[in-house]
Amino acid sequence: MKSRLSLFAILSIATVLTVFYISRTKNSNDISAEPESVLIGSGSSNLTSHSGKSEILNLSPEEATLIEFVRNGASGLTPEQIIFEIEKQIRIEALEPTSFEALQQIKDLAASGGENNIDALSRHLSHIDAEHLPEAIEILNEFETTGRQIRKVLSGRFRIISQADPTYAMELTNALKNKALKKEAQKTVMIEWANNDPFATIDFINQNEYIEFHAITDISSHLFNRMARQDLTAAREFVEGTADPDIAKKGALGVLQAMVTYAEASPNELASYIVSRPREEQSQLIGRSFYTTEFANFEDGADFLQQFISAEDSLADKIYGHGLTKLANEYPLESADLASSINDPKIKSNALRTVMNQWVGYDMLEAAEWLSTAPAEPEYDDAIKLFVQNAAQSDLVGALDWAQSITDDRKREQTMTNLWKRLEANDPEVAQSFLKSNKEFQQFITQ
Repeated sequence: MKSRLSLFAILSIATVLTVFYISRTKNSNDISAEPESVLIGSGSSNLTSHSGKSEILNLSPEEATLIEFVRNGASGLTPEQIIFEIEKQIRIEALEPTSFEALQQIKDLAASGGENNIDALSRHLSHIDAEHLPEAIEILNEFETTGRQIRKVLSGRFRIISQADPTYAMELTNALKNKALKKEAQKTVMIEWANNDPFATIDFINQNEYIEFHAITDISSHLFNRMARQDLTAAREFVEGTADPDIAKKGALGVLQAMVTYAEASPNELASYIVSRPREEQSQLIGRSFYTTEFANFEDGADFLQQFISAEDSLADKIYGHGLTKLANEYPLESADLASSINDPKIKSNALRTVMNQWVGYDMLEAAEWLSTAPAEPEYDDAIKLFVQNAAQSDLVGALDWAQSITDDRKREQTMTNLWKRLEANDPEVAQSFLKSNKEFQQFITQ
């Protein structure tokens, strides 16, 4: 048996209270008695606050019975407390409001300053169906809030409606006055629509100017991805014909994702598509390619990377960053050798640090062995410093030894000073022993 209050229990209470109410009325001869604050009827009950403003309108018989039950059970209960009790009973599913009843409660919240009761408003919105949503939106436009919970519930309503009639759902979003709510609702409908018919979705977007621009940009990647799943050639043509650079950029990402996951395009096919896009888009497309593509071996990944590198390329630093972050996870030694072969000093330094950042996460010994053979050049300093910082977590003395191999004076002194302070604080005896056995470090300390 369920422990929560059931609808049957509420109706039973209603019967008892009704008998009590009738007998009390018949036995009372005082016509000047204090008027009751709750008038129960079939959809016309009212509760009036001290300000005279109607707080609860058009309650269902079950809700009205609950109000009288609460009112009789606690003297001095305020209208806000009664609304709270109704909300509580709905939350524990003792009451199952219909869409119409939920709409009435939304009206009540609006009349009673309910914009502060976001949870209650959200719960009532979750019961609204397509028939009553236009009226709910009209009321919702009176609220100041655009909280995350409201956007989430409202989007859920639009998602359900869009599954049956996306055109109507999109037109309905235009009734929302608040831009944040409108944008979220339009995004929801367009995403749901694109899942089923992306080409009809884009036709609707092109024919209707009221759609929020940022809603379009936010769903562009998803929209073009769905188009590419159905017709890759057509999707690419749509992207190429898109005038807005932000939409085109996100659209290209969607197409690329579909090429990887659905068309199973080869690295060479991906590279061919990427180089066909404007240069300012390519870094992000390359990053997405490396994130989603599995290479059979290091050589395939390196060849893919090299297709985007030119002698004088402002994007080379980012491209190496994307590629080596992925490759170093599986092939750290080969990736380190590739980074060492880069000619540009700055790009080389950043690439080496990128590789080391991946490497030290799972094989410090192999990384140390490779660094021990590295030339004493400034381009390796940042990689060594990163290695030292990780080594210091378990071996401060060993980290101090490694720190002395940093070629840049400022970086070396700063790193060694920080490590020495930590060692002195953590283990003074070990610190003094290290100092006595290391003449170079003694000179550094006495400077």
